[in-house]
This record gives sequence, structure tokens and C-alpha cells, in this order.
Amino acid sequence: MSQPIALEDLTWREDALDRVEAFARAGEPFTADEVRDGFREPHHPNQWGGIYTTLANRGVIHQIGFRKSHMKSRKGSVTGIWQGVNHAVLRAA
Repeated sequence: MSQPIALEDLTWREDALDRVEAFARAGEPFTADEVRDGFREPHHPNQWGGIYTTLANRGVIHQIGFRKSHMKSRKGSVTGIWQGVNHAVLRAA
């Protein structure tokens, strides 16, 4: 008997980008722990890194520090602290 194939979540990437952008618009520092809380997980956990890289390269967020993760699955590893870039302030400068 064959094994069922898990369906790939085709909207995960766009939904994750939207979620991180929403945290960025709030203007407060945030971590991946906060973003992931209550959000569905990707097919592979490494996909989260690409979300932050994409938004940092677009100038939407920047990393302001590090701290230990509070997620049990991360086993106390380091996670970045991010903040949205305030484009209005940058244009005025």
C-alpha cells in the first residue's frame, strides 16, 4: 500500500512575509518567536530564515540584536531581534 503524500502549503511564503511585515509596521522590536506564535509552520523550519533575509534585503526590517529563543523546539539557541525600518524618518534625514 502506498503512503499518502503531504500537500505543500502553497501560500505559506506570502502569508509569512505578510505576517512579518505586520510586526515591522508596528515599529516595536520583535523576534521570530513572537512571529511564529500561533502561525502555521512551513514544510521545513529553515524556510523562516529566507523570510527575514528577503525582508531585510527589501529594506523593510533590520536586525538590532540577539537573544536566546524561548521556543522549546529551538532549545535555547540564539534568535535575532528585528525592527521595522521607518521609511518616513529615513526620507526626512
